[in-house]
Amino acid sequence: MKIITYLVLSAVVLSSCGSQSPVPSELNQDSSNSEYIIFGHFYGFCGGEECIEIFKVTNDALFEDTNDFYPNSDNVYDAEFIQLDQSKFNKLKSLDFVIPDRLFDETEIIIGAPDAADGGGIYLQLSDGRYWLLDMSLTYLPEYLHPLREQIRLTIEKINE
Repeated sequence: MKIITYLVLSAVVLSSCGSQSPVPSELNQDSSNSEYIIFGHFYGFCGGEECIEIFKVTNDALFEDTNDFYPNSDNVYDAEFIQLDQSKFNKLKSLDFVIPDRLFDETEIIIGAPDAADGGGIYLQLSDGRYWLLDMSLTYLPEYLHPLREQIRLTIEKINE
């Protein structure tokens, strides 16, 4: 699974603007058999649409969740995705998004104390159903996850430009 995840991420980063397979305008995580990664951030005491930003990326498209629910550790995120403009997907090609191998060895879903001090959290889910809630604070997040946290933060920033 580590190799598949790496390949999906590599394909997203390295894919060209050429011919692509058609993707439905709405894609629910339960209805797709393709490889994908769902990622985003969440903040509790916050106002506005940007407080919960959850995205899904496949080999050829980027989707945004319209539910904006606060994630929890009991279940995978319950999302309703709409496809974003291809130009937003194209922005991701220049980003190097790599999931550390050590994350696959984690036995806990919650790493750190996401949003415990109103500092926010990160949601990450793979197409095999594994998911994690990561602390946004570098103080409580293991050092090996700092680059991933920064990449997710920068990716969301880039999408929202």
